[in-house]
Amino acid sequence: MSAEKKIFRPDIIGIGNCAVDLLGIFPRYPGLDERIQALRLEMQGGGEAATAMVTASRLGAKTSFIGKIGDDYFGQFAVQQLRKEGVDTSRMIVEKNRFSLLSFIAVDRFSGKRTIFWYRGVSLLKKSELDKKFILSCCLLHLDHRHLEANLAAASWAKKAGIPVTLDLDRWNEKLKWLLRQVTVVCGSQSLAAAISGSRKKALRELKKLGPEVVILTFGEEGCLVKSEEEEFHQVAFRVPVVDTTGAGDVFRGAFSFAWWKKWPLQQAVRFAAAVAALKCTRLGGRSGIPTFQQTMAFLRRQKR
Repeated sequence: MSAEKKIFRPDIIGIGNCAVDLLGIFPRYPGLDERIQALRLEMQGGGEAATAMVTASRLGAKTSFIGKIGDDYFGQFAVQQLRKEGVDTSRMIVEKNRFSLLSFIAVDRFSGKRTIFWYRGVSLLKKSELDKKFILSCCLLHLDHRHLEANLAAASWAKKAGIPVTLDLDRWNEKLKWLLRQVTVVCGSQSLAAAISGSRKKALRELKKLGPEVVILTFGEEGCLVKSEEEEFHQVAFRVPVVDTTGAGDVFRGAFSFAWWKKWPLQQAVRFAAAVAALKCTRLGGRSGIPTFQQTMAFLRRQKR
C-alpha cells in the first residue's frame, strides 16, 4: 500500500500583494528632466503580505502566500523568490496576458528613505478564487488591505473559526470599517494615522473602537504606538546603521504575526517585531536584511531595555 500523502498545514497564511521590486541607490533624488547614475541596482521579490510571509518563514514558521501574478517574467520571478524562502505558493493565481505588480524604488544614499513608483496589471483577488478549507487550516491569517473582497471573506471565515487575523493597513476609507470588525490585530502606518486624526493617540483610540483587539501604529524611526483593552504603550525604534527602509513596515508586520502565532505577550511581540524591522534596514531591499530568529534574539540581548 502506498504511503498516504502528507497534507501541508501552514502555521500562517498571508493574502495580498505579491510584487517585484527594482531597487536603486542614488546619491540624491534627481529633479525633473535630469539624469543621474545609480550607485547600485538590485531586483528582489516584494509586496506587503508576500514580504510578511517571507519574514515569518525566515523566523521559523510554516507559511503560505495567496496572491495574483501575471504570466510574465516578473510573475515567475516573484514565485521563485517566495519558494526559495520556503513559502508555499500552491494557491497562487496566474492571470494570462497580464503584467505582474512591479515597483521601481529609488533609495536615498544618506537617509535610506525611498520613493516608490509602481504599476499593477493583474486584477484584485476575488472571494471565488479563495480555497476556504485551505485558509481555515492555518493557525493565523495575515492580510494586507488591497484585495478588499477577498480579505473580507477570508477574515470572516477565520473569525468564525476562532483563527486570529492580523491586518496591514496604510490607507483609509469607510469600506474598511467592515474589515476592521473581522480582525484581531490591525497594524497601521503613519499615513493611516494622519487620515484618521491629526492626533496620533486619538487615531489609535478611534481605530480601537472599530473592533480590533489590538491596534499598532508605526512611525518609522519614531517607533510605534500600541493599544489593547489592557494597555497602551510606545515602543521605541532600535538604532541601527540604515541602508534602506523599503519594506520595514511589511517586515514588522510579518514578525509581529510570527510572535502573535507563538502567543507571546503583547509587549514582547511588539519589541521583537521592532527588532526584526530594524535589522532589515541594514541592507538594501525589503527582504535581503530580514534576520533569522537566532540573529534577532542575539540582537535583543545586546540592547538595553
